[in-house]
Amino acid sequence: MCHLLSSFFFMGICLYAPSLALSTVTGLSLWGSMISMGTVCTIYITIGGVRAVVYTDELQTTLMFGGVLVVMVMCCLDIGVVNIWTAAKDGGRLEVFNFDISPFTRHTFWSTMVLGFYATVNMLGLNQGCYQRLASVSSLQITQREPTITKTQIKLPVEPIKKL
Repeated sequence: MCHLLSSFFFMGICLYAPSLALSTVTGLSLWGSMISMGTVCTIYITIGGVRAVVYTDELQTTLMFGGVLVVMVMCCLDIGVVNIWTAAKDGGRLEVFNFDISPFTRHTFWSTMVLGFYATVNMLGLNQGCYQRLASVSSLQITQREPTITKTQIKLPVEPIKKL
């Protein structure tokens, strides 16, 4: 029940956020934007299937990482690496290896590792949408290239469904 409720809210946010951006840029009403976004996504998935979604995810992930990289480079050029490092140090954000075992400490090595493990297992092992995307491609190499399993995460030996 919690997963169903969580997925319900997640899909609502996934539809609302781009619809809000679309309505701001085009001048459409929010409801009109949401209906048009939902219609376009439904038609796209119906025509292209999960394979189209997989390749769209790959393109979207590449664009997002590229955008983050561009913003990081621009900030380093505008502000300077030394100023950014000093601000992070003054704010107490450079504490990398805090091995405190207290659950009341904000970020420790142990809490980050435990949360990272459970988040990865949840995303890659228990999420039906992720499994469906990984299992719908034609080869193991494409599965391992899929952006949901990045170089920093575990490479799972998922056997794709063979074409009939």
